Amino acid sequence: MDLNKIVRVSLKNFLYGGLVVGLLLGLLELIQDSRKLLSFYAFVSGSFFIIQIIQYEYIKNMNDALLSKFLIHSIIGGIMWVLYSILLYVLYLYKYSGGKIIILMFIIHIAITLLYYYLLKINIIE
Repeated sequence: MDLNKIVRVSLKNFLYGGLVVGLLLGLLELIQDSRKLLSFYAFVSGSFFIIQIIQYEYIKNMNDALLSKFLIHSIIGGIMWVLYSILLYVLYLYKYSGGKIIILMFIIHIAITLLYYYLLKINIIE
């Protein structure tokens, strides 16, 4: 793969993604004092549906034959996200410190991600 293409595509996607994330975090700062708006924001951003639609369209335009695999693995990733969220809430209920929660969740996420990659690599899951 051409290094110039990798840099160009990565920069374009980083700028686009950075703008979206920046706007969302800016909105979060504006509504931080409103419990109802903050709860609604958590619901909308928690579903990641808008990001899913953007990715779907991107892959559809890139290679339509990959959509089925993308959607199946997105469902699996969504289920994992729900499990991560439940674990995060349980750790919060058990009064773990913010730093410990972040480190523990990061380690668990990396371990599960590496396991998933390994299972894909040895063709246990496709």
